[in-house]
Amino acid sequence: MQLLLGVGYAAFMLAAVNLAHELAPAAIGSTAQTFLTGFGFAAGTGVGELAAGRLLDVVGVQSMYAYAAAVGFAVVAVSALLDGSLGADGFVPADG
Repeated sequence: MQLLLGVGYAAFMLAAVNLAHELAPAAIGSTAQTFLTGFGFAAGTGVGELAAGRLLDVVGVQSMYAYAAAVGFAVVAVSALLDGSLGADGFVPADG
């Protein structure tokens, strides 16, 4: 699982940094990447840690993993619905 997590994290970071670079004006490309990493990921991690801590307090250690898995599956389903790949032929959406 750690191998998959590492590959997924690396792919996400590469895509996020490239998106920040594409969307930002050329003069502030590095600043946009720094802002994305420093504020976006840090705030997301902080909120996620607080939510996970609260969930742990409410449901306990063993049940927390079931709730986290359910949330993960829900996020994947919503993402697939939003990009139109859920129910499509094949697993990877076509470029274009």
